[in-house]
Amino acid sequence: MDKRIQNIEHDSDGWWIYLRPGFVVRDERTHAIVEDRKRDALDKMSLVVPCACDECKRLMDIIEKRKVFS
Repeated sequence: MDKRIQNIEHDSDGWWIYLRPGFVVRDERTHAIVEDRKRDALDKMSLVVPCACDECKRLMDIIEKRKVFS
């Protein structure tokens, strides 16, 4: 799976792609993609870029600390 993707789900709202901390949808500044069709959601991955917002930094710090102590 693409290293930028944390999880993919499907529900009544459509196909959700949840991005790992450190990535964001460029134009929307969101950390998830939701589209009616799976293909559309996957196509939108071309808009995913690195993110250094406060929330991503906080989550990446937590992930890094878990690696050190595991």
